[in-house]
Amino acid sequence: MRGLRLRHLPSRRFNWRDLWVIVKHLPEDSAIHRALAVIDEDSIWSPEMMVNAEILDLVAYLVWFQTKDGQTGRNRPKPFPRPGYRQKKEEYAPLPTEEMLEWLGWTAPNDIGELEAVIETEERSEAARSRTKLTEDDVRAIRADTSHSQAALAARHGVSRSTISAVLNGRTWQHVT
Repeated sequence: MRGLRLRHLPSRRFNWRDLWVIVKHLPEDSAIHRALAVIDEDSIWSPEMMVNAEILDLVAYLVWFQTKDGQTGRNRPKPFPRPGYRQKKEEYAPLPTEEMLEWLGWTAPNDIGELEAVIETEERSEAARSRTKLTEDDVRAIRADTSHSQAALAARHGVSRSTISAVLNGRTWQHVT
C-alpha cells in the first residue's frame, strides 16, 4: 500500500475500509491519532504515570508509618488522585420504609400494624436480627396472630416468609399446639 494518496480513494487498490484500518491502527503519538482522540484526564495517563502515582502513595505511607499518627492509625494519607477516581460528592440519607416500598413498586403494608412490625424489625439490634430459630412460644404466637400478614410475622420473628407459611400450614412444628 505504499505510495497511496487520498486522491486514490476509492479504487480497487485503496478503498474506504483500507483507510479506516490505517487510521484506526496509527500509533498513539501520531498527529492524526492525537487530532482524532478525545483528550480528557483519563486518556493522558500512561502506565508509567500510574506506576509513579503508586510509588508516591507508597512513599507517603512509609513516611506516615514513622509518625505517631501512623502508629495509632489516624490521619491516613490520601492517595494521589488517579484518572477516573472521584471523591464522594454527597451523602444520602436512607429512605423511610414507606418511600422505599413505593420507589421499589412493592405493595405497601395493608395496615399500620404491619408497617410497625416492619419498622420494629429494622430497629432491632443485630443480635435479635440474626436469630434464625423459632421457639415453641414463637410458634404459638405466630399461629394465634391473625391480624398480620406472613411477611410481617416473618419480619417480626427474624425468619423467612416461607418458614412462617410452613408453621401456619402445619408442615413444621406439628408437635406444638
